[in-house]
Amino acid sequence: MLQPFRSRRAFTLIEVFLIVAIVAMMIAIIIPGAMQSRRRGRAEAVRLEMKLLDRALQQYATATGKKAGATATFKDVKKYLPPGSHLVQTGGSDLLGHPFGTLTVDSPVLVPPKTAAQLDAVVDPAFWADYK
Repeated sequence: MLQPFRSRRAFTLIEVFLIVAIVAMMIAIIIPGAMQSRRRGRAEAVRLEMKLLDRALQQYATATGKKAGATATFKDVKKYLPPGSHLVQTGGSDLLGHPFGTLTVDSPVLVPPKTAAQLDAVVDPAFWADYK
């Protein structure tokens, strides 16, 4: 004997595809903005590290009696940095792994060119003004 037709409550294949398409569109909109925010955060962290390194360099110059124009290595200023800082852990490299280079007393710490090139797309030109 034939059984009567029962209607089931389930999603059709079209409905499932539509939901997947909507979710994919939402992800496509959100991900670029999130990546740009992440790069901006990295740029700000690099700038804060440069300020920290600049202050450590000034403390080094004061403690050792160095005059303007004297150069210092990262090893010289390392003891004036907070022990757990990223700079100390990496040996003087920024968040992207590029070294800061030569440090000069009474001169701003310069942003590594490779770092600036990688982050220039997400920050305005005035962002690095004090450090280029």
